[in-house]
Amino acid sequence: MENEHSNFNEYLKMLDEQSKEQPKITIDELKTLAKYGDAYAQNELAIAHMTGDGVPKDLVKAVHFFKKAADQYHVSACVNLALCYADGIGTEKDLSMSIRYIANAQRKAYPMELYNDLIESYFSKKIDITTLLELADQGNAQAQYFAGMCYADGTQLKQDRAKAWDYYVKSAVQGEALALYMIGVYYAEGLGVARDLFRAEEIFTQATMAGSNIAHMHRYAMRGVLLTKSNICL
Repeated sequence: MENEHSNFNEYLKMLDEQSKEQPKITIDELKTLAKYGDAYAQNELAIAHMTGDGVPKDLVKAVHFFKKAADQYHVSACVNLALCYADGIGTEKDLSMSIRYIANAQRKAYPMELYNDLIESYFSKKIDITTLLELADQGNAQAQYFAGMCYADGTQLKQDRAKAWDYYVKSAVQGEALALYMIGVYYAEGLGVARDLFRAEEIFTQATMAGSNIAHMHRYAMRGVLLTKSNICL
């Protein structure tokens, strides 16, 4: 119980810092904008309900508004909702839903460096690795991607690039953009497979079409490399 309170207090501190970085809008303005579907306002209203800033503290309402914003791929809302599901804040604990929304955040966040520390902390502190692997082995595409990431980085698991590759492939076959992106990286850098820049560019294109913003940037960078190497128009 003490650990849960500690997690919650840490989470509130993060939300407080998040809200300080944003321009101030009145609660009434946020409510109006949120009502008409503004994702930024929905995320801010959720934070207000989470912290009790200008509205009654209500964790269930906070999750409600985080979800409305997250379902529009608002990156901060996706992360906030993932943390709520991970810790059972304002909702039941649900690892499957948690990794679904953290994956949504990763697909849309660019540059990812802004979120790397948070993602690393999420997987080192919030995720039960046994449950994650169980979900992956049951065919959950996001769990397969994150299992691959954990094996690739050595987060909670012994580093094993071959196992990482296997999980990435299983996830990519189901169309997960993040896994497709990582397979593109493997081909681009020759990580355990023969380096193939044309194959990498092709897979980055698939990942872009599946919704990965970072793959979109790598795709254009890769095209520039291929253009330089081949001196032809791609």
